[in-house]
Amino acid sequence: MEQETSQWKLPDEEWRRILTRVRKDPRLLGDGAYVRVGADPETNVEELHFFATPANHPEGWRYAFQEQISDGGPLGAFVGRAWRDAASGAIEFEVILYAGAQAVSADYAGGAGDMDEMEFEQAVNRALKGVPADRRWLTEEYGRLIWVGAAH
Repeated sequence: MEQETSQWKLPDEEWRRILTRVRKDPRLLGDGAYVRVGADPETNVEELHFFATPANHPEGWRYAFQEQISDGGPLGAFVGRAWRDAASGAIEFEVILYAGAQAVSADYAGGAGDMDEMEFEQAVNRALKGVPADRRWLTEEYGRLIWVGAAH
């Protein structure tokens, strides 16, 4: 999956403050988007996980909201993650649309697409990477998180 380095660079101390704020309130963004602290499964480095909901999602969103984000909260969809590169301080982003991969798989299983196995795998990989609007939403939500955090 493609990752994108942002224009944001943060000292470790500021990154830790953001993680602490998000742990306290995953609804920090306040408009339907959710953010949670997670960890990279390979490195165990803490990162931010961003979820769209029916109230706040990337432009042109076309997938179901099927993930339980928090107790009693709305269903959502994982859009991607952000983490801080320890060496440079740069914030990196990666769009990962599991909802997109699930939609392609459901279409394939239901016979909606006339694809062989290789075409199916390519379609799943494209769906996971999302479209430019998904990347834009992810970086904009991170920017709002920084702005909301600075206001507190």
